[in-house]
Amino acid sequence: MRLMLIALTLILAAGSLAAQGIEVTGIAVCKSVQDRACQEPVEKTTADTPSLTCLITLKADKTATLKHRWSVDGKVKFEIDLPVKFASPLYRQWSQKNLNGVKGNWTVEIVAEDGTVLKSTAFIVE
Repeated sequence: MRLMLIALTLILAAGSLAAQGIEVTGIAVCKSVQDRACQEPVEKTTADTPSLTCLITLKADKTATLKHRWSVDGKVKFEIDLPVKFASPLYRQWSQKNLNGVKGNWTVEIVAEDGTVLKSTAFIVE
């Protein structure tokens, strides 16, 4: 029964994403973005790291706005709305967050206009 519930949830989520016309195909947190590519991917870093960047790749069938939501230990620290300006089989977006020495378990969620979390990633600041 539990397996059927999980399968149904995945099917419904996939339908919701398809209806939005946006598919996040990749996500990475890194020290910088250069030439639209992630430089020095981060899974764990120290509190003296000044800032990090979240780079996503996506497929878009339409224009839209995605939210990049940065949280630490479950508390939202920063949100920014970023436009998807045109339909494209490969589109990139990124946002940067100053860490201000805040230690903890960080997450970045990519959120659709209807509030659906399309993709997320996590990293640790020690």
